[in-house]
Amino acid sequence: MVSFLIKPDAAKSHMPGAIEKFGIMTPQPFPRELLESAANTIFEADGFSAPAWWADHQQSGRGPRP
Repeated sequence: MVSFLIKPDAAKSHMPGAIEKFGIMTPQPFPRELLESAANTIFEADGFSAPAWWADHQQSGRGPRP
């Protein structure tokens, strides 16, 4: 996640539809340590899970499973 935020690459995206619709995001101009801290907070958060619509989205073939 951090390396994608530093240098976004459409080939490594898990959301090709979003890139097709909006384009690739701009690189985030934050220190690597801050991005790592934010990513760790997201992944370690209690109760963090896929949204209710995610399974249907995946079954529709709209994108790869992260």
